[in-house]
Amino acid sequence: MIKLINRSLSVFLLLIIIFYFISPETPVSYAKNSADEYLVGMKKDADVQSILSAKKVKKKFKKKMKKQNTVIVELDEEEVKLLQKDSNVAFIEKNESVSIQTTISSQDTMDNTSMGSEVTPWGNVAIGANMLEENIKQGNGIKVAVLDTGIASHPDLRISGGVSFVEGSTSYSDENGHGTHVAGIISAQHNKEGIVGVATRADLYGIKVLNAAGNGTYAQVIQGIEWAIDNHMNIISMSFTGAADSEALHQVIKQASQAGIILIASAGNLGSGVETEMYPARYPEVVSVGATTQKNVRANLSSTGNELDIMAPGIDIYSTYKNGSYLQMSGTSMAVPYVTGAAAVLWSQDTSKSGQEIVNNLYSNSTPLGSPHDYGHGLVNLAKSLGLINSDIPAYDLGAYDSTQPEVPGGSEVQISAVTRGQLVLVSTTAPSTKSSYTKVDIGIDSPSSTRVCGTTLTGTFNAGSTVPSPAYSCSSSYSWPLGTYTVKFTFYYSGGTVPFQSSFTLTPEAPSLSTSYTSTRTSVNFSWNSVSGVTSYKIIKNGALEAQTSSTSYMMSALSPGSTYNVQVKAVDPSDSNSGAYSNTVPMTTKPALIAPNAPQISNITANSFIATWNAVPDVDQYKILINGALYSSYSSTIATITGLNSNTTYNVQVKAVDKYDPTSTSGATSAPAYPTTLQAPGPADFTATFVTSTTIKVSWSPYPGALSYNLVVNDGSVNTTYSSIQNTYTTVSSLTMGKTYTIKVYSNNASGTSLPSQLTVTTDGAGTLPMTIILIVDGQAVNAHPYKG
Repeated sequence: MIKLINRSLSVFLLLIIIFYFISPETPVSYAKNSADEYLVGMKKDADVQSILSAKKVKKKFKKKMKKQNTVIVELDEEEVKLLQKDSNVAFIEKNESVSIQTTISSQDTMDNTSMGSEVTPWGNVAIGANMLEENIKQGNGIKVAVLDTGIASHPDLRISGGVSFVEGSTSYSDENGHGTHVAGIISAQHNKEGIVGVATRADLYGIKVLNAAGNGTYAQVIQGIEWAIDNHMNIISMSFTGAADSEALHQVIKQASQAGIILIASAGNLGSGVETEMYPARYPEVVSVGATTQKNVRANLSSTGNELDIMAPGIDIYSTYKNGSYLQMSGTSMAVPYVTGAAAVLWSQDTSKSGQEIVNNLYSNSTPLGSPHDYGHGLVNLAKSLGLINSDIPAYDLGAYDSTQPEVPGGSEVQISAVTRGQLVLVSTTAPSTKSSYTKVDIGIDSPSSTRVCGTTLTGTFNAGSTVPSPAYSCSSSYSWPLGTYTVKFTFYYSGGTVPFQSSFTLTPEAPSLSTSYTSTRTSVNFSWNSVSGVTSYKIIKNGALEAQTSSTSYMMSALSPGSTYNVQVKAVDPSDSNSGAYSNTVPMTTKPALIAPNAPQISNITANSFIATWNAVPDVDQYKILINGALYSSYSSTIATITGLNSNTTYNVQVKAVDKYDPTSTSGATSAPAYPTTLQAPGPADFTATFVTSTTIKVSWSPYPGALSYNLVVNDGSVNTTYSSIQNTYTTVSSLTMGKTYTIKVYSNNASGTSLPSQLTVTTDGAGTLPMTIILIVDGQAVNAHPYKG
């Protein structure tokens, strides 16, 4: 994390970290403003050129504003005094400076490849922008003028146009990166790569009013606002600040407001105080935006005051950057585009509403966080403004740490970079202007325990304003260095004493290496990474959002969707700053495909108590379960099963369940549609025979049928059926028959599932005067059937 610590009014210190990106911006040095460049406002209908000629103003006339009778002109002190006495002159004011309000967080720039698939920045979640659905307009038709350092061409941005008011620059392209970062927060495209902005379909216009160093003038800002009015912009975003009040600037802001434009600006990065807000945010027509952290508290650097209107995420914000890359930045500069994007989304739902109605909606639905002096109306809540929710949004990360520090008005900005162990640190500074020159310089770097790890003494002549040392002093960091804050100390010596000053940098953990080998199921992935010395906690990042935190070097991510890819990173958390740390490489991890259910089983070879079921094989499945009427019958490794032990003449619900081999002990699996086979009727009893026949009786018998509860006998004499029901034995005698008549006799078994098929025989009773067909004789004690001879 870049930390702005221990400023000196006359010192600019730059730690250059080889192989590690420090800052995309030229170190802050306010825009070069000639002391005699003024904004001269004339009263209505006054002829500027005539007045300047009459006063014999010799200096250069530079430009006249379009929307007001104000000119930019170079004046000396005498000319200023002359014009102040002219009754046609409404005001004379210096053309003051404006500059960007940003610090650079502790990470390298990233490209699409290293980021993986599209990331939703934490700020989107904090304001509810991640809840927008496809059917909700997302800034459609809303024109947003980004007054900044321009906007660079970027694969994640759709730029509708722009203009430059920076001297010597004809293009609105961004050489600094700040304006591109702001533009991405507002409207990075929802295109499955990079990041996603808040108002993904808004029309972006790059209005370049700040140079490559992030500095500009009030005159450039006025021209940018005039352009926005002429080109019918809906919203103006201004992530910069100036220290001075300006009648000329306020006039054009009022004109833009009267034209229905919403103006949104940074409150400033001067921290807490009675009134630390800066211009143009202090004007009542402008929405003044402060910055919050992931804990939903005011960032240390965020300005406060009576004109503060609303808060938005502003610390450690990932967004687009120059050269097609991405970067994490902090400041009220990052908070402004969140409010801008929210206003664009809300306005696009109903463009008949006025800009003030949109602003009032954002105010009334914001989440109160504290006093209006420190928080305005509270944290912007886009989801609530849209009616998607009716509640506040909880803090994104209650354990987040804010290492930013307020800027010191008038001081030279100190840029401090996080350093990774094992890298080469080059240290240099600018000799202070306290004296014209110095004869000796001491340089030292002290560890968190105040032990000196590097140092040197230089002698010679060191002139004020020169870079010391040149080339920079080199210090090789070691992997044995403890994590924490290191102090960089400079002492400049002159004949009458010394000028000491110091600054700090944080030694952060190295990035862990996330293994590209992982195991997965259909709903989980299991992965590991190397241990980082001094680190006790790691954050798991899934698709750019915090998933979990662990002290282990492995983790199983569960409750995932089958057949889905997740971009996973591991962040080694800095023990001294839970919000800082180093991110691993990104590894796309894919869960196994969704388990496919087999087709409904095919049934064949049906009998009274069995059938065969077959089904199609399912990819990546080794085991199947047969379910009969919803209950488990048995498990099979093949795709065929013989089902036995069934009741006859019964319909069954038969299903096949593919068992998830990655979770075989659970109830998970995919079940087929059912088949409904019906078993056959049971066959009639076997060995059905007539055992004794007379002229009026027939005795029949049969073998027992398995599972039979009783038997039915049906006797047909050729025209009439006579039924004998619920016979408990396996034999019976039919009597009262007609002599010499033929009968058809059927026997049925009754079982739990119904009545079987019949067994049948035809028998004729004996005729008159004839011997019976069979006679039972006792031979040697044995009963035998004898057939009398018929001659």
